[in-house]
Amino acid sequence: MPQTGHMHCKKCGYHISDGTRTCPLCGGEIVPEDKRNSVGEGFDHDLFDAQQTDYYSDKNDMYYGDKGLIKEEGKGKAADYMRRLDSEAAYHSTPNPSQKAQNFDFNRYRGTKGTGSLTWIIIIGIILMLSVSGSFFEELMDNKENNADYATAPAESVPASAEIATPFKEYSSIEDAKAARGYDFAVPSVLSEKYTFLTALIYNDIDMADLIFTDDNEQINYRVSKTMTQDELNGDYNSYPVEYVMGVNGVDVTMLAKKDNENYVAMWTNDGFSYCVMADDGLDDDEVMLIAAQTIGEAGDGVMAMSMYPTEPKAPDYDISVLDDDKQQLYTVAYNYMIELSFGNGFMPNSVTVDGTYHVDNGFINMDAYENALESVFTDDYLDALEKSEMLSGAYPVHKDINGQFCTADGGRGANISYQGAALTINSQTDTQISMTLTATYNDSEFTSAYSKKDPTKDTTEDYPITLVKTDDGWRFSQFSVVV
Repeated sequence: MPQTGHMHCKKCGYHISDGTRTCPLCGGEIVPEDKRNSVGEGFDHDLFDAQQTDYYSDKNDMYYGDKGLIKEEGKGKAADYMRRLDSEAAYHSTPNPSQKAQNFDFNRYRGTKGTGSLTWIIIIGIILMLSVSGSFFEELMDNKENNADYATAPAESVPASAEIATPFKEYSSIEDAKAARGYDFAVPSVLSEKYTFLTALIYNDIDMADLIFTDDNEQINYRVSKTMTQDELNGDYNSYPVEYVMGVNGVDVTMLAKKDNENYVAMWTNDGFSYCVMADDGLDDDEVMLIAAQTIGEAGDGVMAMSMYPTEPKAPDYDISVLDDDKQQLYTVAYNYMIELSFGNGFMPNSVTVDGTYHVDNGFINMDAYENALESVFTDDYLDALEKSEMLSGAYPVHKDINGQFCTADGGRGANISYQGAALTINSQTDTQISMTLTATYNDSEFTSAYSKKDPTKDTTEDYPITLVKTDDGWRFSQFSVVV
C-alpha cells in the first residue's frame, strides 16, 4: 500500500502527500518525510524561530560552523536551513501547471505538528538543563533585541579574558615614556620642532622606546635602546639600493636610501645607546645629520648651521679635512656666508626690484632671520665687526631691510685671477679654541703656451688667520677669511 502523509522527493526535495512514488517534477523517488516532532534539527529550528532570532547570529551557539562563528550567509547549519526554507517558499509561490498551488507551511520545519507527550517531556528536560548552564535564553532574547535585521547581525565582541595581550603600552608624553622605560634617553628637539609628537610605544619584553612623530606628509619613527643593536632597531625590511655612511661629530651614521639624499632609514650608536630613525617619505642628509647630532652630545653646531643655510652650500675649493665632520660643516657654512658677502649676488633673489638697485631675496624671510643664521656661525664680536663694515652698513650694503623684506644688492665682484689655491692647517687646538692658518697661493705671471699654466717659480703665498672658539652657544668663528 502506498505511503501517505509527509513525503518528499529524494532528488529535488519537493513535498507531496498523495501517495505517489514518483516526483511529478523531476521523476525522482518519493521517500517518507523525517518526523519533525522529535528532538533534533526540527527542535533546534523551532526554538530559534519561535524566539525570532537570527539564524546567522554569532550568539546562536547551536549554529556555529565547523570553522568558527557564522559571519556570512551561506555557511553552517543555519544557512542550510534557510536555503531549504527559501527554496520551498519560492517554489510554492509559483503555481505548477501540473498541479494545484499549495500553501507553504513553515510549521513543517518548526516541529509543532503532532508533538507527543513523551517528546515534550524530553524537550522540557533539555530546556531545564540548558537554563541551568547559564543564560542561554537570555542570550536568545538579547539576540532578538539586538538583531532585528537578520542579515546584518553584529559580531559578538571577544571576552576580555580571551583577548591577546598587547606587546606594548602607549604613552601620551615623552617624559612618561622615559619613566616607563626606566632610563633617560636623548630626544632631538628638531623632531618636536618640525613634527607633531603622536605617541610613544614602550614594549613589554623588548628594551626599546619607539617615539612616533608625524606631520601632514609622513610619519617618523624614532627608536632608542640600551641593549639592542642599531640593526635590531630597524623595523623597515624593504630593500634599498643605496647605502652609505656619513660622519656626525665623529660618529658613523648609516643611511639606507632609494637614492642619494633621500634616506628612509638612518642608524647610529653612541654613548651606550643605539638609535634608528625611519621616515615614510624619506629625509635629506641634513635632516638626518641634525637629528643624529642632537643625540651625540655637545656639538652638532655645524649641522645646525647647515640647516639654517637657505640653499645647498658650496664646499671650499681646498681641503678642510683637518677638522672633524661637524666642524667641517660649520666651516663650509661660514665660507659660503663670507663668499656671498664678499663676491656674491644673494641667496635666492627674485626678479622683484625694490628701491631701484635691490632685489627681494627669498633666502630669508626678513633681516632678523638672516642675522640669526649668521649667529649660528660667528661670534657676537665678529658680527659686530661685520655690521660696522662696508659690507653690511656702508653706503651700499650687500643686504638691506626694505619695507620689512630681506633684499640683496644688484651687483657682484669678480675673483682674483692670480689666485691659485689655498691650504688650511691647524696651528693649535684645545677644548675651547682651534687656531688655524689659511695659506693662499698667488701667481701674477702669464700662462705658458705649453701647459697653460703659470710659471710655478713665480708663486707667492699669503697667510690668513682663522680662529674657532667654544662659546656658551657652541663653536663659533671669531676670525674668518676667504680667498678666491
